[in-house]
Amino acid sequence: TQLWACVLLLLTGLRLSEVLSLKWSNVYLKAEVPHFIFPLGTRKQRKIVYAVPIVNIMQNVFKAQNKVRVNDYVFPSYKNRESYIRDVDYALQRRTWTQVGVSLGYDLTILNYITGRSSTLKSATAIGSYITPSLETAVPYYEKIVMTLTDGSDVLQEKMIIES
Repeated sequence: TQLWACVLLLLTGLRLSEVLSLKWSNVYLKAEVPHFIFPLGTRKQRKIVYAVPIVNIMQNVFKAQNKVRVNDYVFPSYKNRESYIRDVDYALQRRTWTQVGVSLGYDLTILNYITGRSSTLKSATAIGSYITPSLETAVPYYEKIVMTLTDGSDVLQEKMIIES
């Protein structure tokens, strides 16, 4: 399950603390636009509700985690420290997601808004009045970035196909 946490980090640009605090009660796989949310006060930007669309290959992360579900956390903690993945630069993964978006020609301001990173967000929702009228608008950004991140990654592609 620690590997899947790293995969979600890479595919979303989320902070490690955000991925590890994600609860099943905030995951909506059967919604018209599958997504998960971070309620008020659960992120660095405490004054916004943040929604992330669950696009294409990301759905396999949640399917795999649901098979080993033991509590309300998508990525439950383990007391066995040997099972932890070490030597992963989580901040680099976060920057990689944004850099891929910029390399695809997306404006950095838009990327910051849809990922809830902007210090100027004052709205109750990051996927709201500032950048998108709905969650659906963020989906193409995420899909293209995720496809670019996984393109050419035979190991990741194989793992996603085998686990689904």
